[in-house]
Amino acid sequence: MRQELAEAVARLFAGRRADPQPITEEEIEQISSVIALAVRLRGAVARDRGTREIEAIYGAEGTARIGLALERLLAGLDTLGLDRTTALEVVKTVALDSVPPLRRRAYECVCKYHNVETADVAIALGLPTNTTRRILEELAAHNLVTRRSQGQGKADLWDRANWEAE
Repeated sequence: MRQELAEAVARLFAGRRADPQPITEEEIEQISSVIALAVRLRGAVARDRGTREIEAIYGAEGTARIGLALERLLAGLDTLGLDRTTALEVVKTVALDSVPPLRRRAYECVCKYHNVETADVAIALGLPTNTTRRILEELAAHNLVTRRSQGQGKADLWDRANWEAE
């Protein structure tokens, strides 16, 4: 089976471009932007087992490891002959597919609707409000969204944070 796999891979790359085209500054910026978002979305938050309150916010992982992997993916797709625009979209998709799905969906919901109430995000995600609130709190802990309290007994509003400027 290993021999068959090795032969299949050899056939896949036979006659292909030996070296991928160099990555441009614009492509680096595009990939860097999606990496910055992905590492924040993946950022860890420790919660108390009983109260579920946030106890610690861990810094986002460095971007070098995921950046190198995505750059190599782009080079591989280029070597296989995939057009560059499609290859960049695949790279962006892979980066964002590496984050917790509920965090990603909650973030996308907040970005889409702006100043959205917790319950509305919960409905969009199909989750209980308390679970959704915890997800949104974790996004806020990593400065991806902002929470605006409307006062006691009223729903919090969530909006996209301007984290790229940091």
